[in-house]
Amino acid sequence: MRLSHTINDRKLKERMRKDAEAFPRASVAAINRTARSAKTQANRTVRQTYNIKARDFNQVTRIRKATRNTLQAEIVTSERRISLRRYSARQMRKGVRVTIVKGKPRVLSGTFIVKSLGGQVFRRKTTARLPIEKMSGPSVMHMMASRNVFRKVSQFIDRKLPEEMDRAIKHFKR
Repeated sequence: MRLSHTINDRKLKERMRKDAEAFPRASVAAINRTARSAKTQANRTVRQTYNIKARDFNQVTRIRKATRNTLQAEIVTSERRISLRRYSARQMRKGVRVTIVKGKPRVLSGTFIVKSLGGQVFRRKTTARLPIEKMSGPSVMHMMASRNVFRKVSQFIDRKLPEEMDRAIKHFKR
């Protein structure tokens, strides 16, 4: 999934277009640096709400960089759901306690942890002993798509891109 952010400020759009013509390398550098910073900001914002490690976020998130031909960068994340064992899973009497959203632990009744399979969380599909199915939580894509995270990252990009453009132009004017 790709979350897209477009620049709505006409003055900034016009300035970026003029600067891209005059300093193409500066525009690419500014966009890519802003994208890296936005990925870090998204990581921090997601981890403020969700009980996920930075490593788990970074494993499924990457940046498609801007080039001179395509002056646009993308933060791309996988739709693959994260195993419940990554959310502080603990076996309790009634099931497994997981904390997906920080400060809000939940007990999933009828679930259990299988240590021989890497501590994964499972539940039975039927009343019989087998088959069992692996349980998973939300994907990083769903976390990033939440209004709060997307809004904060968009505001960060609006603030950071002009700063990075000024910095890159000064660097490439030398």
